[in-house]
Amino acid sequence: METIFNVNSFTISKLNKLRKYMEKYQIEKIHNNLKNEDEIKIVYNKERIKLNEKNYFKVNLIRNRHYRQLENIIKLSTHRGQLEIRIANDLKSINLDKNIFNSNKDILKMYLINYIGLYNFDNIFELSKEEMLELKDYKHLNNTSDYITRLMGAYIPEKGKEKVLRYLESKVKEDTLYEMKACRNFILICPEIIQEFCVEYFKSFSECKVNDIFELYTIIFNLVLVHEIGHAVFEYTFDLFDGDDERRANYFASLTFDGTFDKIIKVKTDIQKGLYKNPILITADEEIKTIKEKIYNI
Repeated sequence: METIFNVNSFTISKLNKLRKYMEKYQIEKIHNNLKNEDEIKIVYNKERIKLNEKNYFKVNLIRNRHYRQLENIIKLSTHRGQLEIRIANDLKSINLDKNIFNSNKDILKMYLINYIGLYNFDNIFELSKEEMLELKDYKHLNNTSDYITRLMGAYIPEKGKEKVLRYLESKVKEDTLYEMKACRNFILICPEIIQEFCVEYFKSFSECKVNDIFELYTIIFNLVLVHEIGHAVFEYTFDLFDGDDERRANYFASLTFDGTFDKIIKVKTDIQKGLYKNPILITADEEIKTIKEKIYNI
């Protein structure tokens, strides 16, 4: 089963059809041809797995937020296009400037990528610190504080799932392991390590007007969760580990929270260093060309 959509004829009714399919079925593959062909194809597999109750409302809040943004972009794009045609006809112009059409189309592509990508993972699992450190790739971090900045969360794509399941097989509960196996892609998050991060670096956020460690923990937990979701969102636009993947994931967190936590994201990524540094944030006045090329590949 598959759905194919072209941005040149993408309407509210087609958006609702897309939403219906993605809510009902697990995504098997996303063929993103938006850069050259204005088209995106989604191949579905079995019925979608039910999200764990603990994160159900949080994930649906994020999905609904991006649905409304896309819905508004479709309405605005349609209105502006009709307005430009009417003005051109009134002026008897035969050389209609296409810049507005191209700009609107690119914006529509960007928001479409955001929304579809929110269904490119199946579930979220919370792990203990011990379970998180069991992931073999990170065992060299055990004796340093690096794990605090590197292991707050992780996006597990299909191609890395089997290896992760082997590492966790003797650590997590049997029913949790079963649920992980049923996923194509999933997200791991570790409240215990997030708490350690907040305690260790609370003073670093002194300029961010955070009242206490509890408030910082709530913010950082939500940022980590949306950051990992951001990896799922942009996995089908670029290679997942191309060097800019952390910047894209932080951009998605910035976008989802309307720039509210951009100062906190900046401090957090300065602490994390490496590929996390210099995040692309919506309050940083990045040129649209940079956003299109670095984030969306359009």
